[in-house]
Amino acid sequence: MKKIHFENLSWNWTRITFLVLALLCLLVGHGLILNYENGLITSLGFLILIIMLSKRFWYKNYVEYNKLGIVIKLNLITDKTIKFNEIDKITINDDNLIVELESERKFEFKIMDLDESDINKLLRILVENSKSKFTDSRTEKNTIANNA
Repeated sequence: MKKIHFENLSWNWTRITFLVLALLCLLVGHGLILNYENGLITSLGFLILIIMLSKRFWYKNYVEYNKLGIVIKLNLITDKTIKFNEIDKITINDDNLIVELESERKFEFKIMDLDESDINKLLRILVENSKSKFTDSRTEKNTIANNA
């Protein structure tokens, strides 16, 4: 079973520390602080930002979220961005997770090779943060076997 990497985008100390470090490198490197220009320090600041912002490209199955929305990339090259307040209906069956929006758009994700605990965590995030209808159409045999 393949795992999903989850990234909560809320402000934690590690994220804040790296952003402050990158900002300091950029300011010092451009000579705005200490009147000392250095391209290497500027490059280090940009490198920190690139690493922080490129995490979604490192994993095949990746979910990042905050209180406003979610970015889901499951078995795809591209990702789908969804705002929680636009979700109307969430349906899951044995092979697919279907998220329907109020604008009649529909996102379908293949979940057959993914770890059941990660699927349940993704569902919990979607249901708790949106005011949507949820339908679980998985076979009972599959659900009982995975809950045991």
